[in-house]
Amino acid sequence: MNFLSEIIEVKKKEVNKLRQSFSLNSFRDSEFFDSPVHSLRDVLLPAGRLGIIAEIKKASPSKGVLKQDFD
Repeated sequence: MNFLSEIIEVKKKEVNKLRQSFSLNSFRDSEFFDSPVHSLRDVLLPAGRLGIIAEIKKASPSKGVLKQDFD
């Protein structure tokens, strides 16, 4: 089993545990349940413009340092 498969299995178990603890009705009583929904796409992609989400990392928690001379 590769590293990504291990992460997926752990996350599946976490989701199942959370599903047993919470239901949709348990969120209906929360303060923000009926708040307006904002579109991330609309914020990042104004009409006629290009939107990019990027991440640049010197190191990874699982792989360690990725680039020694990172600037």
